[in-house]
Formats: sequence, C-alpha cells, structure tokens
Amino acid sequence: VLKREIKQPGKKIKAELETYTQDVEGKLKGYEEKINVLEVQNKELRNELSYVGDKYRTNNILFYGLDKEEAAPEKAILEIIGNTLHIELTENEINDAYKIGKTNKFPIIVEFHS
Repeated sequence: VLKREIKQPGKKIKAELETYTQDVEGKLKGYEEKINVLEVQNKELRNELSYVGDKYRTNNILFYGLDKEEAAPEKAILEIIGNTLHIELTENEINDAYKIGKTNKFPIIVEFHS
C-alpha cells in the first residue's frame, strides 16, 4: 500500500513535468521561428541600407587639399571644377558641401543635385 501511495505522486509529477517540457519546447520552437524571420528581415534591411547608401554616394565627390581657412567650400569647389575640368557650375547645383577631418588640408565631400 505504501509503495502505491509513493508511486502515484511520482506519476503525477512526471506527467506534469512532461506537460511543462512540451509547453517549453513549443514556446522555444516559436521563438526559433521568430528569430529566423527576424534574421531574414535584418538581412533584407542591411541590403536595402547598403543600396540606399550606394545610391546616395553616387552624387558625391571627395575633394582633398583645401585650406582649413576656406570659409565657403562651395565657392572653392566651383572654382576648382571650372579651372580644372572646364565645367561651369553654379552653387544651385551643389546640394551640400562639408568638411571632414581636422587637419590643415582636410577633405571636403560635395553632394551634387543629380
């Protein structure tokens, strides 16, 4: 009689553990599927970001060697393009021009309108 009384709670505990294990495994499978979906979305977003970055940079030119004192890099860039490439541009054709770096002869990125 005592053996049977001991076995019954053991069977109940075992059944509860199996149910709990199945629940946990089900949730784990769901999380694994969500992770897989998120990994695919992440890859797609990275590819799209790379494409947008490449497309954005196609209208940019990097100029080196302008003096740090140059207050309006757009005018200096237009002069360089006119004198070197013999192309007449106006400031309206430049979207933005900004200095990068901290040296005396620093590069300037010029973004042109398409």
